[in-house]
Amino acid sequence: TIRRQQAREAALKAHFDDLFERSSEILVVHDRRGRVSTLNRAGEHATGYSREELRVLDPNWIFTPDYLEAINGMLAAGADAAPRSFRSELTPRKGARIPVDVHARVLVGDGQVVGLTAIARDLSERERLENELRQAQKMEAVGRLAGGIAHDFNNLLTVLLGYSDELIEHVADASEW
Repeated sequence: TIRRQQAREAALKAHFDDLFERSSEILVVHDRRGRVSTLNRAGEHATGYSREELRVLDPNWIFTPDYLEAINGMLAAGADAAPRSFRSELTPRKGARIPVDVHARVLVGDGQVVGLTAIARDLSERERLENELRQAQKMEAVGRLAGGIAHDFNNLLTVLLGYSDELIEHVADASEW
């Protein structure tokens, strides 16, 4: 019975490890002091740092002050801290900051806070698409404005051409008009 229980637990752990590693979201586990314990492959890829490097780095290098304040506030609140969602940024080794949407939850063991998990969704592509949409909407507005002006100008030209045709029909060929 004990061997079967151990086999089941080993299978569950392997399944969990597989899910943790294959997730497309950035998964970060912080210890009770707020330092990074581990992160998944998506986190390594996004930050450009390996797990071993992140364990020894100062969290201020990677996480913005608002992220660290939220994490430390939740850890200070203790086991009763409610899960929290917020928007922040990650600073990768190379390149521009990465906007992320974070959902954090305190990890509790035996009634004590043992750490915190944070799931961060990279919003870079979403923000790029939103910017493209805004640019397309601006171009559409300029196009409508230009079309409206051209229509109004065409109306004026139609009136001028109409009066010109009237004058040409009623004025003699040798006339100054």
